Order: sequence, then C-alpha cells, then structure tokens
Amino acid sequence: MIEKKYTVAFVDDNPIEMRFIELFVNDRPELVCVWIENDPIQALDRLLKESVDILFLDIDMPGLNGVELVNALKVKPIVIVCSNHNHFAYETSLIQSGYLPKITSPEIFNKTIDRALLEFEYKNNHTERLNRVVSIPTSKRDGSYFILDVENMVYASIEDKTISFFFNDGNTKQGNISMDSLINQLPAYFIRVHKSYLINLNYVEEFNLSIIKLKKLDHKIPIGRTFIKNVKRLFKGSSNSN
Repeated sequence: MIEKKYTVAFVDDNPIEMRFIELFVNDRPELVCVWIENDPIQALDRLLKESVDILFLDIDMPGLNGVELVNALKVKPIVIVCSNHNHFAYETSLIQSGYLPKITSPEIFNKTIDRALLEFEYKNNHTERLNRVVSIPTSKRDGSYFILDVENMVYASIEDKTISFFFNDGNTKQGNISMDSLINQLPAYFIRVHKSYLINLNYVEEFNLSIIKLKKLDHKIPIGRTFIKNVKRLFKGSSNSN
C-alpha cells in the first residue's frame, strides 16, 4: 500500500532556528519538505504559484510578517506557527492549526502534526463537497436558490449588485450575491481579474495585460489595473503572452 504524502515548507528569516523541527519532519515518512525559505516575500511568491499542504511559519519577520503572508494567500495551507514568543499564540489564533516553540520535543511535535494532518483531511474533504455544489440566491429576491454548474461556468460579471453567470453552452443565469462571497465558495481555478469580473482559468485562450479572451464564448474580459500584478504572476512564463 502506497502511503499518502503531504508537502511541507518552512518560512523563517533565521531558518537555523527551525532545525529541530525540520529533523522531526524528516522522521515522519509521510511528510515531504519541498522547500525552506528565509525571505517571506519570496515565500509568498512561491506559495502563490503552488501551495503546500503544511506550512511551518515564523511570525516576526522583516518586510512581511507571518500573519500578513497567510492573509495574502487565497489558497491557504494548514499553518503551524513556530515561535519562542508565547504572545504570538494568541495573536495568530485565527490563522494557525498548531503552535510550536522552535525547540520542542518529539512528543509535542507529533501531537501537533497529527492534529494538523487531521485538519488538512477534513478541510480537503469539505472543500471538495463545497466545490461540487454551490448554491446561489436567485435575482428574484424571493428566498429561492439555484445550483451553480461550476465546471461549465466560464466567467461571471456583476452590475448593480446582480451577478450574471456565463456558461460554455451559451446559457446565462443571474443571482443576487456579492463578488467576494461568490469567489470564496469557488475552486481555486476561478480568479478575479477586474472589480466586475471573475473567470475560470480553464477557459483562458489568449491574454495580454489588458484583455483576456475566453474559449467557447469568444468573449473578451478586461483586466483591472489593481489586478494586473496577480494576473501576471499567474500567467508568468506563458508563451501566449503578448
């Protein structure tokens, strides 16, 4: 039987302090350390491109602290805060699954990582169910809902607080939901590219720094100024860029 593997990363401006915890990680065959980063800004760039399952995170770092780093992520890993300062345990309670001093015992480490892995499995199973079924209040404002066909939705646009959903068969539906609430319920391959538009990355055909052309519908979606940086990061290295 093949044992399931979980990816692990470390972020600490002084990674030598994480050495004990790294040794404990290496003793657990199901944990695979994929990288260690001492620059939180570089770490954020890595995590935006490809998330990890478990993140061991220092908090007090120059340029970007641990809480700011996690809050900048749309796809958040399970976070274990590592610090020798007890007051951070309370300050980071909303973002962390566990809290470890940087010099700890194998017993405390194993209890913490076991709890984190259980949380990861629960989160993944819950997210999969959420992604399959998303209920949207209809624009009738009578308390009725429709089930959003996530896989076949190409993009959504908002106007006067009403969101229009565009599907790959040419059909459209309208719903009464905020853009922020909607994107929080959608899979990670939906991204916001403009204050009025979000798109399904699976339907991107061509793009430049002002327009994204989508397959099936042949629609062109504008890229908002404040979203250009995120779009560039997502499509970095793509050969279709003009």
